Amino acid sequence: MAEKETGAIKVIKPQGKVTRRGFVGMMGMMGALGLGGCAPKAATKTLSETGADDADGAGSEAAGEREAVLHDINHDRSVETAWSGSAATLAGIDWSGTPENIQKVGGSTMPLEELNNRRQLYVDSQTAFTCSDGTVVPEVYVKLYALINTYSCGSGNIPNDLTFSYMMEVLDEEHAQALLDSPMGVWFSAGEMAEKTGRSVEDCDRLLKDMRKIGYICAADRVEGTVYHQPALGALGGYLMTDEQFAKCKGSDGNFSCLPMGDDYFDHWNNAGTSYYYPVPCDKSVVDSGEILECDDVEALFARHEHFAVAPCACSYFETIMAVDDYPTLADFRTGEYTEYTHEIEGDDLRLERCLFTGEEAQFWVELGIAREIDRNEAMSILRRNVEEGYVIEPYFQSDSACVCSCKGSVCAGLGGWMASYAEGPDIYENANAYQQVSHYDLVVDFDRCLKCGMCSLRCQMQAIEMTGEDGTPEITGLCVRCGQCAYTCPAEARKLHLRPEEELLMPIPDTLCDDWNSKAAFRFEQGFIW
Repeated sequence: MAEKETGAIKVIKPQGKVTRRGFVGMMGMMGALGLGGCAPKAATKTLSETGADDADGAGSEAAGEREAVLHDINHDRSVETAWSGSAATLAGIDWSGTPENIQKVGGSTMPLEELNNRRQLYVDSQTAFTCSDGTVVPEVYVKLYALINTYSCGSGNIPNDLTFSYMMEVLDEEHAQALLDSPMGVWFSAGEMAEKTGRSVEDCDRLLKDMRKIGYICAADRVEGTVYHQPALGALGGYLMTDEQFAKCKGSDGNFSCLPMGDDYFDHWNNAGTSYYYPVPCDKSVVDSGEILECDDVEALFARHEHFAVAPCACSYFETIMAVDDYPTLADFRTGEYTEYTHEIEGDDLRLERCLFTGEEAQFWVELGIAREIDRNEAMSILRRNVEEGYVIEPYFQSDSACVCSCKGSVCAGLGGWMASYAEGPDIYENANAYQQVSHYDLVVDFDRCLKCGMCSLRCQMQAIEMTGEDGTPEITGLCVRCGQCAYTCPAEARKLHLRPEEELLMPIPDTLCDDWNSKAAFRFEQGFIW
């Protein structure tokens, strides 16, 4: 993390030195989700080169299938693909690329029509996948996995033997093909799907309702009728976390194999231009002006919504079920009788029920049986309690956030992911473009006022503050996400958050969750991370 020093004032900005301190606690959840490169590796073929191989791995040219080529995440992203160069020209779209200043801060101006052209070319390029035991995954599932990879942070270019297992268990080929054929990048009705695909409205309605029931598609009931959206991996990561799946996970020593995730997923998480969640100031008092950006104001967000829900933090819940035999189920939490249930993780007694949802997303999580419906007052109360207990407040990267996570680096798959990258070394962490937009603020420390009491170090949930500076002053490492918790507890008010310069920020941030999914996908396509 770069430090700009003027006298006794030090400004803490993105990027910095590397340490291997304190990231073990969250590796369990990351391993289960494949976030740290811990997913079981089998045939590491890229999606664009998956061929139906013989059992010994040789490609079958006689069948007209492409030879499988092994790749790692150090793919040469300068290599042109069918979807990375001329799609806009071929389609007659008036767009010549995102200006450099917007790319630099993690954004893309790619029109949705161009993004969908690239999605379609990418999906169409996929063929069957052969597992290490010779089992062939049908092409329709490989294409569906590729489609999911074109939303948000993606799912990875390198599938493995477990990638398709749950998808094939819950979706037959008819439903998988229907999801593939549905409109891309927008909310759509059964009628609009029928118009695009040539199926009857009744048939589309049946297929969409089936997928809604199992959480394999986004759904919302609006005044004009029910609408749907193709899912990103992040959505499936919530919708599929049912009591049944958690029980299977416990019974298989932590293997959460229901998510369609590749070996290189975390490379995409780090390089989607912007982070999936991003920390916001925990309170207005920690900002020098006493005001925060409207898009960072969670209390203002809650004031705009009517529907709310709360669920156990998935990361903490995973750790709990792996350690406790008689753990409360999601059904138990929905009774409202487990609001005070805690579990000790890395020496910290964590209250599980703390993840908040708003609007249509809240309604869908309740429908799926994952979250408990609450009112605005309870949502506000939980948020304030999360702040008081030291959690990092992290909404989705959108101005009208559908979810507000409250977590700690010791257990959070997102915050813990940054810690794992940091521990791996500067090449991964400092070059992760998503980190540049992880906060809209810099941390400014006034050492003339600092008491060297260590309260900030004790409070920091990223283990980013060490009392090892000159005369026992705090040193701040590159893990600081500017959540403001250290400023919230500083007795001398020696540290405050300051809004970063305009040229360093991607503004405005996307309005909705699906806008953000498209924005991240466009950035990844343009930067060559989808191949």
